[in-house]
Amino acid sequence: MQRQRKYKYWCGIYALLLFAGKPVLFVILSGLVFFAWGEIYSLFPATCTDIYGRKFATTNYGMLYTAKGTAALLVVFRRRMGRIEFGETARSVLRVTVASAALAAVAYPVWYVLDEELGRSLAAQIVSLGTAFALGLITYVISCGLLGVRELNTLLSLLGRFGRG
Repeated sequence: MQRQRKYKYWCGIYALLLFAGKPVLFVILSGLVFFAWGEIYSLFPATCTDIYGRKFATTNYGMLYTAKGTAALLVVFRRRMGRIEFGETARSVLRVTVASAALAAVAYPVWYVLDEELGRSLAAQIVSLGTAFALGLITYVISCGLLGVRELNTLLSLLGRFGRG
């Protein structure tokens, strides 16, 4: 029974996303969906308090209620962007995560070794952090290039515009 109710919610959200570009159908469907989901407004606060306790009930409910606002913004975002490619977004996030791991794998050891060797003076900290930052940045840019992160091209073109200006 619980699983069927969850499917109902997902189907309603998916239907709202499908009709985000058709205002009349979206308004009609949202009226039907929220007519069927009226229990959310009365049951969410009580359920949230029962599960998480009274101490932070308002904060917890605020976090749950934020999901509704986020969903509304996603509908508007999808309408403006057209089709959202979740697979491509996930692949891009994975590539950036791998490049970030490469950055950390290079920058942290460089900083650690230089920090141990140069000491804790201000000049030593500037040198150790600056060197680690520069090598990490170079590693990140090279990793993004090798992994084919498309956003890197956009960033480099923006930097080129600032250099010409």
